[in-house]
Order: sequence, then structure tokens, then C-alpha cells
Amino acid sequence: PPRSTLFPYTTLFRSSGAARSIEGIGRELAAEGFSVRALATTATEGGLPLVGPGFLASLGFRVDTDRRAAIGSGRPIYRFDAGGVHTTLLDTAGLAPSAWDFSHGTQFNRILLRELESHPPDLLLTFGGTPGDQARRQIVRAAGAAVVFSLMNLSYLHPLAFDGVDAVITPSAFLSRLYADRIGLISTPLPDPIDPSDVIAPSPTPTYFTFVNPTPAKGVFFFAALADQLARRPDIPLQAIEARGKGQHLIQAGLNGGIDLRAHPNLRIVPARPRPRDVFADAKALLMPSVWEEPAGRLAAEAILN
Repeated sequence: PPRSTLFPYTTLFRSSGAARSIEGIGRELAAEGFSVRALATTATEGGLPLVGPGFLASLGFRVDTDRRAAIGSGRPIYRFDAGGVHTTLLDTAGLAPSAWDFSHGTQFNRILLRELESHPPDLLLTFGGTPGDQARRQIVRAAGAAVVFSLMNLSYLHPLAFDGVDAVITPSAFLSRLYADRIGLISTPLPDPIDPSDVIAPSPTPTYFTFVNPTPAKGVFFFAALADQLARRPDIPLQAIEARGKGQHLIQAGLNGGIDLRAHPNLRIVPARPRPRDVFADAKALLMPSVWEEPAGRLAAEAILN
């Protein structure tokens, strides 16, 4: 019979491929008949708008807002269905993913305990390495659920990061081999789940040569030099989409090399976009000059689908 799965994100609406991957796993489990419940906060990274009822409605969700939880020092709670996943979000206002736990961790833990009592899970699928994340994994495990850690990057290269974890999945054989070689971790590689309806732009207008997330690891210095060389080519419009890296990081990368990208008319910088298909709505080509060890290269796969 379908089993119950608790599926806490550290945060839900993130521009990272890791968050999109774990969200996709939850939706696929729900489609297979599992009872899937997600618990998260509204904290985002990458410059997305503040997550609230209006933003959630713009994504097509019908939101039930519980303001009773905001009595005293508490925060409102939003509940809605996201692709078959019953989702509960604690409104942590504009706090970053690294900061919300200090102010709202107690309330979040109360919500978690209520979830464990009302819908006892068989499985917890999660990620994150903060002390709060680790403590919550122990709470869920003590309640009788197996804990599966979704490992999506190179930030956990220490055996203690996996205390209280029953199994580990990765998005690629490369990442599984890397962790096995470095810390002896046994993990199972599973391909990234990619929902075409979430990724493929329905009515694209291919215009820009697009670069996403201007950070050093993603090749911001290469892109700054390329943008400078293409300044005399108005027929090659460029755009940089913010994520963890912001527009000022791209400008500063250019200035570090003696280039003022603010004077380049064929380059525009735009805010983060909440859905992958929005990234490709006006992209003619994806520029992905990544200079770190990509765990899966999800963005490249999404571009190929488009």
C-alpha cells in the first residue's frame, strides 16, 4: 500500500538545482500514490520576491492562510497543494535560509511535532546541515521514520554530516564516487527528476544569450570578459539572471579586470525567476561556463529539453 512520506525542505522556493530536484522527487512520489507532506519555510535565496499569499497565488496555488499561529511572537502559516504534495509553509518574512532558525526554529519545531503526531511518516526525505536540521532529523527518526538524505553538492565532506541518516541519494554517479573516494560514504545515484511542464517554456521568444547565477563557481569572470568582447555586437544581446550571485557581483567581477560592464548596451541584468521555464522563456542560448565540479549539471539538462 502507499506509504506516508514526510518531506521537509529547508526552504521551498530556491533558485538552486538541489531544491528543485528534491521537490521533483516529492511530486513523483505523490504521483505514484504515496501520501507526501512537505514542511518548509518561506526563506529564499537568490533574490526571489518575498513568499506570501500573493506570490503563491501567482504560481497557481490556492492558499489557506492560518494567522492564528501568529499570535504573540509567532508567524503565519500557509497551506496548499503543490503537485499532489500537501505543503505547509511557515512565514519567516525576509530572513535568509541561514538565519530563520534562530528566530523561528521553535515555532517550526512545534509544527513538525504536530505533523509527526497527525500524519506519522514512514520516510523522511530531507537535506541540510545546520544544527537545527540535524536535530530535526533525530526527532523524526525517533518517531520511527527512516531518514533519507538527498545529497546534491560538495558541502558535506565530513562523516558527521550524515549522523542520524539511514540512506543517501545523489543526482549522479560522479557525486556518489566522489563521496565514496573522499569519506567512504555509500550512496545511491538517482537521475535528477525533471518535470517537462515545469521546465519547458510554452511560448518562447528566443532572444538572449543567457547566463545564470553570476558567481565565481559558475564562471562570472569568464562571462564578464566575454560580455566585454561582445560589446560591439548589438546583434548578440546578453542577459545575466540573478540567483545566489547578484548583478553587483557581475559588475564587480568586471571592475576587478578593468572592465565597466555598466557601459555595455547589449547586456542586461534581471532578477531571479521562480520557475525554470521562466529562465528559458526568452533564452536563445544558455551560457554555462562552470568552473567547479558540477554535481549533476541540471541547468544544462533543462536547456537541452528546451
